[in-house]
Amino acid sequence: MVVVTIARYEVSQELTPIVRERYPHLTRFVSVDTDTEKLRFEALGMKAVLSRSVPKGLDLAAAVLKEQGISNQKIHEWRPRQQEQALEIAAAGEVSAEAA
Repeated sequence: MVVVTIARYEVSQELTPIVRERYPHLTRFVSVDTDTEKLRFEALGMKAVLSRSVPKGLDLAAAVLKEQGISNQKIHEWRPRQQEQALEIAAAGEVSAEAA
């Protein structure tokens, strides 16, 4: 499995034939911001995941966990904990910035 967090279509397009030839069973995930990007990357055979969660990357992580066989229930329980932790970190950062 390959997980791409910075989507660069041109690079993925160039690498796709090589990856398909050398690693035909490799699953490739990519995080995207728009429906248009999602369609473009899916046309390359990649599993494109729209990044709409807070924190950024949570949707992609959930898709990877699901691919690894983690149950929807466990993912559903895990997501809010990650969101809460991200909010706590963000709040702590704001407090630190105000104190400085």
